[in-house]
Amino acid sequence: METTFDLKETPAPLELREAGIVLVAPGLRGHGRYVGKRETGQTRALTGERGGLDDAIQEAGLEDRHTLILEAPTPDPQPGSGTRAGLQTVENDAMLLQVPGKSDEFQFAIYTDEAGVISFHYPRKLDTADSLPSRAFGFPQQNQYNIPLRKARGQAEEGSRGLFGILASKVVKIVVGKLLAPQAGKAAHWLVSKWENSQRTFQGLHGGKDFAALMQTEPHAFDQWDSIRGNKALLFIHGTSSSTAGAFAGLQKDGNNDIPQSLYDRYAGRVLAFNHHTMSVGVADNVRQFYEAFRQHPGEYRFDVICHSRGGLLARALTQLPDAFLAQRLDGWTRPTDVKISVDRIVFVAAPNGGTDLARPGNVPAAVEWLANYVNMLPDGLLSISAGMLLALASAIAEAGLPHVPGLEDQGPESDLVKALADSQIEAARYYGFEANFTTAGGLADAARAVGAFPAGAGLLVKKLFGDLANDLVVPSAGVSANSHFRLADEQVVRFKGGQVHHTNFFDQPEIRRVLDFLPG
Repeated sequence: METTFDLKETPAPLELREAGIVLVAPGLRGHGRYVGKRETGQTRALTGERGGLDDAIQEAGLEDRHTLILEAPTPDPQPGSGTRAGLQTVENDAMLLQVPGKSDEFQFAIYTDEAGVISFHYPRKLDTADSLPSRAFGFPQQNQYNIPLRKARGQAEEGSRGLFGILASKVVKIVVGKLLAPQAGKAAHWLVSKWENSQRTFQGLHGGKDFAALMQTEPHAFDQWDSIRGNKALLFIHGTSSSTAGAFAGLQKDGNNDIPQSLYDRYAGRVLAFNHHTMSVGVADNVRQFYEAFRQHPGEYRFDVICHSRGGLLARALTQLPDAFLAQRLDGWTRPTDVKISVDRIVFVAAPNGGTDLARPGNVPAAVEWLANYVNMLPDGLLSISAGMLLALASAIAEAGLPHVPGLEDQGPESDLVKALADSQIEAARYYGFEANFTTAGGLADAARAVGAFPAGAGLLVKKLFGDLANDLVVPSAGVSANSHFRLADEQVVRFKGGQVHHTNFFDQPEIRRVLDFLPG
Protein backbone atom coordinates (compact mmCIF):
# COMPACT_ATOMS: atom_id res chain seq x y z
CA MET A 1 0.00 0.00 0.00
CA GLU A 2 1.42 3.40 -1.04
CA THR A 3 -0.02 6.88 -0.40
CA THR A 4 1.34 10.30 -1.36
CA PHE A 5 0.64 13.50 0.56
CA ASP A 6 1.71 17.14 0.77
CA LEU A 7 3.46 18.84 3.68
CA LYS A 8 2.23 22.41 3.89
CA GLU A 9 4.15 23.89 6.84
CA THR A 10 1.04 23.81 8.98
CA PRO A 11 0.38 22.80 12.61
CA ALA A 12 -2.77 20.95 11.57
CA PRO A 13 -2.61 17.16 12.04
CA LEU A 14 -2.43 15.15 8.81
CA GLU A 15 -4.09 11.75 8.93
CA LEU A 16 -2.96 8.90 6.70
CA ARG A 17 -6.27 7.13 6.92
CA GLU A 18 -5.35 3.78 5.43
CA ALA A 19 -2.48 3.38 7.90
CA GLY A 20 -4.20 4.99 10.87
CA ILE A 21 -1.16 7.28 11.31
CA VAL A 22 -1.42 10.93 12.33
CA LEU A 23 1.46 13.26 11.40
CA VAL A 24 2.13 16.73 12.79
CA ALA A 25 5.07 18.55 11.15
CA PRO A 26 4.56 22.32 11.56
CA GLY A 27 7.84 23.33 9.91
CA LEU A 28 7.98 20.99 6.91
CA ARG A 29 7.06 22.01 3.38
CA GLY A 30 7.33 19.47 0.59
CA HIS A 31 6.01 16.04 -0.25
CA GLY A 32 5.69 12.71 1.47
CA ARG A 33 4.98 9.12 0.66
CA TYR A 34 3.72 6.35 2.90
CA VAL A 35 4.60 2.71 2.19
CA GLY A 36 2.91 -0.06 4.14
CA LYS A 37 4.06 -3.41 5.42
CA ARG A 38 7.00 -4.88 3.54
CA GLU A 39 7.05 -8.58 2.92
CA THR A 40 10.27 -10.56 3.38
CA GLY A 41 12.65 -10.02 0.47
CA GLN A 42 10.67 -7.14 -1.06
CA THR A 43 12.98 -4.31 -2.06
CA ARG A 44 12.48 -0.61 -1.44
CA ALA A 45 14.09 1.45 -4.19
CA LEU A 46 12.50 4.59 -2.76
CA THR A 47 14.48 4.42 0.47
CA GLY A 48 17.68 2.91 -0.91
CA GLU A 49 17.54 0.13 1.67
CA ARG A 50 20.22 -2.51 1.44
CA GLY A 51 19.83 -6.21 2.09
CA GLY A 52 21.58 -5.84 5.44
CA LEU A 53 18.64 -3.90 6.84
CA ASP A 54 16.14 -6.48 5.64
CA ASP A 55 18.27 -9.24 7.15
CA ALA A 56 18.55 -7.37 10.44
CA ILE A 57 14.79 -6.87 10.72
CA GLN A 58 14.20 -10.56 10.06
CA GLU A 59 16.94 -11.66 12.48
CA ALA A 60 15.46 -9.54 15.26
CA GLY A 61 12.00 -11.06 14.67
CA LEU A 62 10.49 -7.72 13.73
CA GLU A 63 7.90 -6.62 11.18
CA ASP A 64 8.63 -3.74 8.83
CA ARG A 65 5.13 -2.25 9.15
CA HIS A 66 5.23 1.45 8.21
CA THR A 67 7.66 3.62 6.24
CA LEU A 68 7.39 7.37 5.64
CA ILE A 69 9.55 9.05 2.99
CA LEU A 70 9.61 12.82 3.47
CA GLU A 71 11.00 15.13 0.79
CA ALA A 72 11.13 18.33 2.80
CA PRO A 73 14.11 20.24 4.23
CA THR A 74 14.46 20.70 7.96
CA PRO A 75 13.86 24.37 8.84
CA ASP A 76 15.97 26.41 11.21
CA PRO A 77 14.63 26.18 14.76
CA GLN A 78 12.39 29.03 15.90
CA PRO A 79 12.20 29.15 19.70
CA GLY A 80 8.67 29.55 20.96
CA SER A 81 7.07 28.37 17.74
CA GLY A 82 5.99 25.04 19.16
CA THR A 83 2.59 23.58 18.30
CA ARG A 84 0.48 21.74 20.84
CA ALA A 85 -0.51 18.30 19.59
CA GLY A 86 -2.38 16.33 22.20
CA LEU A 87 -0.18 16.00 25.28
CA GLN A 88 3.00 17.12 23.50
CA THR A 89 4.50 20.26 22.03
CA VAL A 90 5.94 19.90 18.54
CA GLU A 91 8.64 22.40 17.53
CA ASN A 92 8.92 23.61 13.95
CA ASP A 93 12.08 21.48 13.47
CA ALA A 94 10.43 18.32 14.78
CA MET A 95 7.54 16.06 13.92
CA LEU A 96 5.02 14.08 15.88
CA LEU A 97 3.89 10.71 14.68
CA GLN A 98 0.95 8.88 16.20
CA VAL A 99 0.95 5.21 15.26
CA PRO A 100 -1.69 2.67 16.35
CA GLY A 101 -0.55 -0.32 18.36
CA LYS A 102 -1.76 -3.50 19.96
CA SER A 103 -1.42 -4.52 23.60
CA ASP A 104 0.67 -7.59 22.72
CA GLU A 105 3.16 -5.62 20.61
CA PHE A 106 6.01 -3.19 21.06
CA GLN A 107 7.31 -0.80 18.41
CA PHE A 108 10.02 1.77 17.81
CA ALA A 109 11.05 4.16 15.04
CA ILE A 110 14.22 4.29 12.95
CA TYR A 111 14.83 7.77 11.54
CA THR A 112 17.41 8.23 8.78
CA ASP A 113 18.14 11.70 7.45
CA GLU A 114 19.25 12.76 3.97
CA ALA A 115 22.91 12.14 4.84
CA GLY A 116 22.29 8.62 6.12
CA VAL A 117 22.53 9.41 9.85
CA ILE A 118 20.43 6.96 11.88
CA SER A 119 18.67 7.48 15.21
CA PHE A 120 16.24 5.34 17.20
CA HIS A 121 13.11 6.69 18.85
CA TYR A 122 10.82 5.08 21.41
CA PRO A 123 7.16 6.00 21.80
CA ARG A 124 4.97 7.32 24.54
CA LYS A 125 2.04 4.92 24.84
CA LEU A 126 -1.32 6.61 25.18
CA ASP A 127 -4.86 5.41 25.73
CA THR A 128 -7.19 6.30 22.90
CA ALA A 129 -8.82 9.00 25.05
CA ASP A 130 -5.51 10.93 25.36
CA SER A 131 -4.45 10.64 21.72
CA LEU A 132 -5.09 12.74 18.65
CA PRO A 133 -8.28 11.91 16.72
CA SER A 134 -7.67 8.96 14.41
CA ARG A 135 -9.67 6.54 12.31
CA ALA A 136 -7.42 3.67 13.40
CA PHE A 137 -10.30 1.52 14.59
CA GLY A 138 -9.62 -1.70 16.46
CA PHE A 139 -6.36 -0.59 18.11
CA PRO A 140 -6.43 -0.33 21.91
CA GLN A 141 -3.62 2.18 22.19
CA GLN A 142 -1.75 4.86 20.29
CA ASN A 143 2.03 5.30 20.22
CA GLN A 144 3.27 8.88 19.92
CA TYR A 145 6.77 9.79 18.75
CA ASN A 146 8.15 13.32 19.02
CA ILE A 147 11.17 13.18 16.69
CA PRO A 148 13.64 16.10 16.43
CA LEU A 149 14.57 16.58 12.78
CA ARG A 150 18.17 17.02 11.74
CA LYS A 151 19.59 19.36 9.14
CA ALA A 152 21.60 16.99 6.99
CA ARG A 153 25.26 18.01 6.81
CA GLY A 154 25.83 16.40 3.43
CA GLN A 155 24.54 13.89 0.94
CA ALA A 156 25.03 10.15 1.23
CA GLU A 157 27.80 8.88 -1.02
CA GLU A 158 27.05 6.08 -3.41
CA GLY A 159 28.34 2.71 -2.27
CA SER A 160 29.17 3.90 1.23
CA ARG A 161 26.22 2.46 3.09
CA GLY A 162 25.88 -0.80 4.91
CA LEU A 163 22.12 -0.48 5.57
CA PHE A 164 20.92 2.41 3.39
CA GLY A 165 22.03 3.44 -0.10
CA ILE A 166 21.69 6.86 -1.68
CA LEU A 167 19.13 8.99 0.12
CA ALA A 168 17.49 12.20 -0.99
CA SER A 169 14.82 12.15 1.69
CA LYS A 170 14.10 11.68 5.32
CA VAL A 171 12.98 8.13 6.08
CA VAL A 172 11.06 7.11 9.19
CA LYS A 173 10.47 3.41 9.61
CA ILE A 174 8.21 1.90 12.28
CA VAL A 175 9.16 -1.66 13.16
CA VAL A 176 6.98 -3.85 15.35
CA GLY A 177 7.58 -6.95 17.43
CA LYS A 178 5.51 -9.31 19.53
CA LEU A 179 5.64 -9.28 23.30
CA LEU A 180 6.00 -12.76 24.76
CA ALA A 181 4.20 -12.51 28.08
CA PRO A 182 5.98 -15.35 29.93
CA GLN A 183 9.35 -13.68 29.48
CA ALA A 184 8.38 -10.05 29.78
CA GLY A 185 9.49 -8.62 33.10
CA LYS A 186 11.42 -11.74 34.14
CA ALA A 187 14.56 -11.19 32.08
CA ALA A 188 14.82 -7.82 30.40
CA HIS A 189 17.36 -9.20 27.96
CA TRP A 190 15.11 -11.97 26.63
CA LEU A 191 14.83 -10.33 23.19
CA VAL A 192 18.62 -10.33 22.94
CA SER A 193 18.66 -13.96 24.06
CA LYS A 194 16.09 -14.80 21.41
CA TRP A 195 18.26 -13.23 18.70
CA GLU A 196 21.40 -14.94 19.94
CA ASN A 197 19.76 -18.36 20.22
CA SER A 198 18.45 -18.14 16.66
CA GLN A 199 21.39 -16.45 14.93
CA ARG A 200 24.36 -17.88 16.84
CA THR A 201 23.15 -21.47 17.09
CA PHE A 202 26.47 -23.32 17.07
CA GLN A 203 28.20 -23.04 20.41
CA GLY A 204 31.51 -24.56 21.38
CA LEU A 205 34.92 -25.55 20.12
CA HIS A 206 35.27 -26.19 16.41
CA GLY A 207 38.14 -27.01 14.11
CA GLY A 208 39.06 -27.80 10.53
CA LYS A 209 41.82 -29.28 8.43
CA ASP A 210 42.59 -25.78 7.14
CA PHE A 211 41.55 -22.20 7.75
CA ALA A 212 38.77 -22.31 5.16
CA ALA A 213 37.19 -25.19 7.08
CA LEU A 214 37.64 -23.35 10.39
CA MET A 215 35.88 -20.31 8.94
CA GLN A 216 32.73 -22.08 7.74
CA THR A 217 29.56 -20.32 8.83
CA GLU A 218 28.24 -23.70 10.02
CA PRO A 219 31.38 -25.21 11.57
CA HIS A 220 31.88 -28.75 12.81
CA ALA A 221 32.38 -29.54 16.48
CA PHE A 222 35.99 -30.19 17.41
CA ASP A 223 36.81 -33.89 17.80
CA GLN A 224 40.62 -34.18 17.54
CA TRP A 225 41.26 -34.31 21.27
CA ASP A 226 44.28 -36.60 21.13
CA SER A 227 46.06 -34.21 18.79
CA ILE A 228 45.97 -31.30 21.25
CA ARG A 229 46.28 -33.14 24.56
CA GLY A 230 49.76 -32.30 25.80
CA ASN A 231 50.60 -30.26 22.67
CA LYS A 232 50.28 -26.52 22.30
CA ALA A 233 47.40 -25.46 20.04
CA LEU A 234 46.27 -22.12 18.61
CA LEU A 235 42.83 -20.85 19.63
CA PHE A 236 40.76 -18.09 17.95
CA ILE A 237 38.18 -16.26 20.14
CA HIS A 238 35.74 -13.78 18.56
CA GLY A 239 34.09 -10.71 20.05
CA THR A 240 30.64 -9.31 20.82
CA SER A 241 27.75 -10.51 18.61
CA SER A 242 30.24 -11.97 16.16
CA SER A 243 31.49 -15.44 15.27
CA THR A 244 34.74 -17.01 14.11
CA ALA A 245 33.66 -16.57 10.49
CA GLY A 246 32.79 -12.90 11.01
CA ALA A 247 35.58 -11.71 13.28
CA PHE A 248 38.56 -13.14 11.38
CA ALA A 249 37.33 -12.83 7.78
CA GLY A 250 40.11 -10.36 6.95
CA LEU A 251 42.66 -13.18 7.13
CA GLN A 252 41.08 -14.67 4.02
CA LYS A 253 41.61 -11.57 1.88
CA ASP A 254 44.37 -11.11 -0.67
CA GLY A 255 47.57 -10.00 0.96
CA ASN A 256 46.84 -11.72 4.25
CA ASN A 257 45.62 -15.12 3.12
CA ASP A 258 49.02 -16.75 3.56
CA ILE A 259 49.03 -15.94 7.29
CA PRO A 260 46.58 -18.72 8.29
CA GLN A 261 48.61 -21.40 6.48
CA SER A 262 51.76 -20.21 8.24
CA LEU A 263 49.97 -20.54 11.56
CA TYR A 264 48.64 -23.98 10.67
CA ASP A 265 52.19 -25.08 9.82
CA ARG A 266 53.62 -23.69 13.07
CA TYR A 267 51.04 -25.47 15.19
CA ALA A 268 51.10 -28.67 13.07
CA GLY A 269 47.42 -28.23 12.24
CA ARG A 270 46.39 -27.86 15.89
CA VAL A 271 44.16 -24.82 15.30
CA LEU A 272 40.65 -24.43 16.70
CA ALA A 273 38.15 -21.73 17.57
CA PHE A 274 35.45 -21.10 20.13
CA ASN A 275 32.00 -19.89 19.06
CA HIS A 276 30.00 -18.61 22.02
CA HIS A 277 27.19 -16.28 23.07
CA THR A 278 28.46 -12.84 23.99
CA MET A 279 25.35 -10.84 24.89
CA SER A 280 22.83 -12.89 26.83
CA VAL A 281 25.45 -14.53 29.05
CA GLY A 282 28.50 -13.18 30.82
CA VAL A 283 32.16 -14.08 30.48
CA ALA A 284 32.00 -16.42 33.48
CA ASP A 285 29.36 -18.50 31.68
CA ASN A 286 31.66 -18.64 28.64
CA VAL A 287 34.48 -19.94 30.83
CA ARG A 288 32.22 -22.70 32.13
CA GLN A 289 31.12 -23.62 28.63
CA PHE A 290 34.73 -23.79 27.47
CA TYR A 291 35.77 -26.12 30.30
CA GLU A 292 32.66 -28.26 29.94
CA ALA A 293 33.75 -29.03 26.38
CA PHE A 294 36.69 -30.91 27.90
CA ARG A 295 34.64 -32.80 30.50
CA GLN A 296 34.80 -36.09 28.59
CA HIS A 297 38.42 -35.52 27.59
CA PRO A 298 40.50 -35.02 30.77
CA GLY A 299 44.13 -34.05 30.47
CA GLU A 300 46.45 -31.08 30.12
CA TYR A 301 45.94 -28.55 27.35
CA ARG A 302 47.99 -25.51 26.42
CA PHE A 303 46.97 -22.71 24.06
CA ASP A 304 48.18 -19.59 22.34
CA VAL A 305 45.27 -17.27 21.58
CA ILE A 306 44.34 -14.75 18.90
CA CYS A 307 41.30 -12.80 20.11
CA HIS A 308 39.21 -9.90 18.93
CA SER A 309 37.34 -7.38 21.09
CA ARG A 310 35.44 -9.02 24.00
CA GLY A 311 37.30 -12.23 23.18
CA GLY A 312 40.28 -10.69 24.96
CA LEU A 313 38.41 -10.68 28.28
CA LEU A 314 37.50 -14.34 27.79
CA ALA A 315 41.06 -15.28 26.81
CA ARG A 316 42.30 -13.86 30.11
CA ALA A 317 39.38 -15.24 32.11
CA LEU A 318 40.06 -18.84 31.07
CA THR A 319 42.94 -18.97 33.52
CA GLN A 320 43.06 -15.61 35.31
CA LEU A 321 39.51 -15.23 36.60
CA PRO A 322 39.53 -16.16 40.31
CA ASP A 323 37.72 -19.33 41.38
CA ALA A 324 35.72 -17.35 43.94
CA PHE A 325 34.35 -15.09 41.21
CA LEU A 326 33.32 -18.08 39.09
CA ALA A 327 31.65 -19.78 42.06
CA GLN A 328 29.75 -16.62 42.95
CA ARG A 329 28.54 -16.02 39.40
CA LEU A 330 27.83 -19.67 38.56
CA ASP A 331 26.10 -21.04 41.66
CA GLY A 332 29.17 -22.72 43.06
CA TRP A 333 30.68 -24.02 39.81
CA THR A 334 34.45 -24.47 39.75
CA ARG A 335 36.88 -25.56 37.07
CA PRO A 336 37.07 -29.39 36.82
CA THR A 337 40.12 -30.81 38.57
CA ASP A 338 40.91 -33.36 35.85
CA VAL A 339 41.13 -30.74 33.10
CA LYS A 340 44.21 -28.53 33.21
CA ILE A 341 44.14 -25.60 30.80
CA SER A 342 46.96 -23.12 30.48
CA VAL A 343 47.23 -20.12 28.21
CA ASP A 344 50.65 -19.02 27.02
CA ARG A 345 50.74 -16.18 24.50
CA ILE A 346 47.72 -13.98 23.83
CA VAL A 347 47.43 -11.59 20.90
CA PHE A 348 44.81 -8.96 21.78
CA VAL A 349 43.24 -7.28 18.75
CA ALA A 350 41.09 -4.29 19.72
CA ALA A 351 40.38 -5.89 23.11
CA PRO A 352 38.68 -3.87 25.89
CA ASN A 353 41.09 -5.04 28.58
CA GLY A 354 40.28 -1.93 30.56
CA GLY A 355 36.61 -1.98 29.57
CA THR A 356 34.72 0.37 27.28
CA ASP A 357 32.20 3.08 28.07
CA LEU A 358 29.97 1.82 25.26
CA ALA A 359 29.11 -1.12 27.53
CA ARG A 360 28.02 0.86 30.59
CA PRO A 361 24.37 -0.08 31.26
CA GLY A 362 23.20 3.52 31.08
CA ASN A 363 24.89 3.98 27.72
CA VAL A 364 23.10 1.14 25.92
CA PRO A 365 20.73 3.43 23.95
CA ALA A 366 23.68 5.61 22.91
CA ALA A 367 25.71 2.53 21.98
CA VAL A 368 22.91 1.16 19.81
CA GLU A 369 22.67 4.40 17.83
CA TRP A 370 26.40 4.80 17.53
CA LEU A 371 27.00 1.23 16.34
CA ALA A 372 24.09 1.46 13.89
CA ASN A 373 25.76 4.48 12.30
CA TYR A 374 29.09 2.67 12.42
CA VAL A 375 27.84 -0.25 10.35
CA ASN A 376 25.94 2.11 8.04
CA MET A 377 28.90 4.37 7.32
CA LEU A 378 31.56 1.64 7.46
CA PRO A 379 29.78 -1.36 5.97
CA ASP A 380 32.64 -3.82 6.57
CA GLY A 381 31.63 -3.49 10.21
CA LEU A 382 28.59 -5.67 9.48
CA LEU A 383 30.82 -8.76 9.50
CA SER A 384 31.64 -8.31 13.18
CA ILE A 385 28.85 -6.07 14.50
CA SER A 386 25.50 -7.61 13.70
CA ALA A 387 22.77 -5.16 12.71
CA GLY A 388 20.28 -7.83 13.80
CA MET A 389 21.78 -7.69 17.28
CA LEU A 390 21.45 -3.89 17.30
CA LEU A 391 17.76 -4.12 16.42
CA ALA A 392 17.32 -6.78 19.09
CA LEU A 393 18.88 -4.38 21.60
CA ALA A 394 16.61 -1.57 20.36
CA SER A 395 13.67 -3.94 20.81
CA ALA A 396 14.75 -4.63 24.39
CA ILE A 397 14.91 -0.89 25.06
CA ALA A 398 11.43 -0.44 23.59
CA GLU A 399 10.07 -3.30 25.72
CA ALA A 400 11.96 -2.83 28.98
CA GLY A 401 13.69 0.54 29.04
CA LEU A 402 17.36 -0.03 29.89
CA PRO A 403 17.82 -3.77 29.35
CA HIS A 404 20.01 -6.03 31.46
CA VAL A 405 22.53 -7.51 29.00
CA PRO A 406 25.12 -9.54 30.96
CA GLY A 407 27.60 -9.93 28.13
CA LEU A 408 27.73 -6.17 27.63
CA GLU A 409 27.83 -5.22 31.29
CA ASP A 410 30.96 -7.31 31.80
CA GLN A 411 32.76 -4.94 29.42
CA GLY A 412 32.08 -1.76 31.39
CA PRO A 413 35.21 -0.06 32.79
CA GLU A 414 33.93 -0.46 36.36
CA SER A 415 32.41 -3.92 35.92
CA ASP A 416 33.06 -6.60 38.52
CA LEU A 417 34.61 -8.75 35.81
CA VAL A 418 37.14 -6.15 34.66
CA LYS A 419 38.11 -5.58 38.29
CA ALA A 420 38.34 -9.31 39.07
CA LEU A 421 40.61 -10.37 36.23
CA ALA A 422 43.76 -11.10 38.14
CA ASP A 423 46.51 -10.44 35.61
CA SER A 424 49.72 -8.83 36.73
CA GLN A 425 52.76 -7.34 35.08
CA ILE A 426 54.32 -10.82 35.18
CA GLU A 427 51.69 -12.11 32.72
CA ALA A 428 52.29 -9.09 30.48
CA ALA A 429 55.51 -10.69 29.20
CA ARG A 430 53.42 -13.12 27.11
CA TYR A 431 50.81 -10.63 25.90
CA TYR A 432 50.79 -8.76 22.59
CA GLY A 433 48.42 -6.16 21.21
CA PHE A 434 47.05 -4.39 18.13
CA GLU A 435 45.39 -1.03 18.75
CA ALA A 436 44.21 1.92 16.68
CA ASN A 437 42.96 5.48 16.99
CA PHE A 438 40.38 6.07 14.28
CA THR A 439 39.90 9.60 12.96
CA THR A 440 36.16 10.30 13.02
CA ALA A 441 35.49 12.34 9.89
CA GLY A 442 32.98 12.78 7.09
CA GLY A 443 29.57 11.18 7.47
CA LEU A 444 30.56 9.33 10.63
CA ALA A 445 31.56 12.61 12.30
CA ASP A 446 28.21 14.04 11.27
CA ALA A 447 26.52 11.03 12.83
CA ALA A 448 28.47 11.54 16.03
CA ARG A 449 27.26 15.14 16.22
CA ALA A 450 23.71 14.41 15.26
CA VAL A 451 22.37 11.29 16.91
CA GLY A 452 19.97 11.95 19.70
CA ALA A 453 21.04 9.47 22.37
CA PHE A 454 22.18 12.30 24.65
CA PRO A 455 20.25 15.44 25.57
CA ALA A 456 20.22 18.29 23.09
CA GLY A 457 23.45 20.25 23.15
CA ALA A 458 25.43 17.45 24.77
CA GLY A 459 28.02 17.68 22.01
CA LEU A 460 30.00 15.11 20.12
CA LEU A 461 28.77 11.60 20.90
CA VAL A 462 32.18 9.99 20.62
CA LYS A 463 33.60 12.51 23.06
CA LYS A 464 30.76 11.78 25.47
CA LEU A 465 31.45 8.06 25.30
CA PHE A 466 35.25 8.15 25.34
CA GLY A 467 36.15 11.58 26.71
CA ASP A 468 39.55 12.59 25.37
CA LEU A 469 40.72 9.00 25.06
CA ALA A 470 41.96 7.79 21.69
CA ASN A 471 39.65 5.02 20.48
CA ASP A 472 38.88 2.71 17.56
CA LEU A 473 35.17 3.68 17.68
CA VAL A 474 34.33 0.86 20.11
CA VAL A 475 37.15 0.53 22.67
CA PRO A 476 39.76 2.98 24.00
CA SER A 477 43.03 2.41 22.16
CA ALA A 478 45.27 2.24 25.20
CA GLY A 479 42.95 -0.22 26.93
CA VAL A 480 44.40 -2.94 24.72
CA SER A 481 47.91 -2.57 26.11
CA ALA A 482 47.67 -0.47 29.26
CA ASN A 483 45.11 -0.97 32.03
CA SER A 484 44.94 -1.31 35.80
CA HIS A 485 46.47 -4.82 35.70
CA PHE A 486 49.26 -4.66 33.11
CA ARG A 487 51.15 -2.50 30.64
CA LEU A 488 52.81 -3.87 27.52
CA ALA A 489 56.22 -2.80 26.25
CA ASP A 490 56.30 -0.92 22.94
CA GLU A 491 57.78 -3.87 21.08
CA GLN A 492 54.77 -5.96 22.10
CA VAL A 493 52.23 -3.58 20.54
CA VAL A 494 51.32 -2.62 16.98
CA ARG A 495 49.79 0.86 17.00
CA PHE A 496 48.13 1.72 13.71
CA LYS A 497 48.75 5.22 12.45
CA GLY A 498 46.82 7.34 9.98
CA GLY A 499 43.39 7.17 11.57
CA GLN A 500 41.89 4.71 9.04
CA VAL A 501 41.85 1.52 11.12
CA HIS A 502 38.69 0.97 13.13
CA HIS A 503 37.38 -1.75 15.41
CA THR A 504 36.30 -4.22 12.75
CA ASN A 505 38.95 -3.92 10.01
CA PHE A 506 42.14 -4.79 11.92
CA PHE A 507 42.47 -8.14 10.17
CA ASP A 508 42.28 -6.45 6.76
CA GLN A 509 45.52 -4.56 7.39
CA PRO A 510 48.96 -5.70 6.15
CA GLU A 511 50.40 -5.00 9.61
CA ILE A 512 48.38 -7.89 11.01
CA ARG A 513 51.28 -10.03 9.74
CA ARG A 514 52.99 -9.19 13.01
CA VAL A 515 51.02 -12.05 14.57
CA LEU A 516 53.65 -14.27 12.97
CA ASP A 517 56.32 -12.47 15.00
CA PHE A 518 54.30 -12.79 18.18
CA LEU A 519 53.37 -16.48 17.77
CA PRO A 520 56.35 -18.70 16.96
CA GLY A 521 54.27 -21.82 17.61
